[in-house]
Amino acid sequence: AAAAAASSSSSSSQSQQQQHASVNYIKPLQCGGSDESFVLRHRKNDNDGTKSDLNVNCQTLFTWETPASPHLASRWENMPVSDSEVLSSLRKSLQRIEVDTGDTDGDSIRNVTIIESA
Repeated sequence: AAAAAASSSSSSSQSQQQQHASVNYIKPLQCGGSDESFVLRHRKNDNDGTKSDLNVNCQTLFTWETPASPHLASRWENMPVSDSEVLSSLRKSLQRIEVDTGDTDGDSIRNVTIIESA
């Protein structure tokens, strides 16, 4: 959820970004609250106390306000989601991550994607 800059500083920024690993956290179904803020708040810092260069991306695919199981919350809030909709949305998110972190110049960087299903 994210200023224009000169093209030279933009390409420099992209080079720096490509040099660091990413962690992608996907929560397909979320009821009552947000795990994204928890994940970002508990992100590790470097030993010297400075912010880590690790890029953490969080994404929630379907959200309900009611703190209950997804099948109950979706019915109570009249916002049902089928299994095929969840799988399709998850597949699109994973494909987007693959494109965003793709190995375009032969220098692969280790990226991790976590899908929380509980």
